[in-house]
Amino acid sequence: MRKFIFFICFIFLTGEVVQAQNKQDLEIVSPNFAGFTGILLIENCSNDVITKILNKRFSKFYKGEFEMIEKDDTDQRSYKDLKKFPYVLRYKSSDYSYRFEMTDRVTGKIYFTSWNAANTIPTYANMNSYAKELEKLRGK
Repeated sequence: MRKFIFFICFIFLTGEVVQAQNKQDLEIVSPNFAGFTGILLIENCSNDVITKILNKRFSKFYKGEFEMIEKDDTDQRSYKDLKKFPYVLRYKSSDYSYRFEMTDRVTGKIYFTSWNAANTIPTYANMNSYAKELEKLRGK
């Protein structure tokens, strides 16, 4: 019986360590974002409520300039300047989860958070944390 309990504890702890390592390895923001002084583009969501929440949260916690844009706006001439608008932030969702994605338009690489359960509208805490993290990196 002791061996069984030990085995269950070992499996549980090993899973937690692997999960923690995976979260640490996840690149959620472009390394080039440090010291960013341009304008962050944030893509509107198909859900107007989430778009309003994103706008409020970023207005409160992200002190740099940002613009809320429509999905295809990056193709317009006004956003072609990659020095001024190198990053696009998107809220992605499925039926069961959501995450944030940042596209570095200069390198073409996409950085993203892990998927979060979408049993409700994304929590303010998740949006606040992401906006604060971007602000912290921008200030470096």
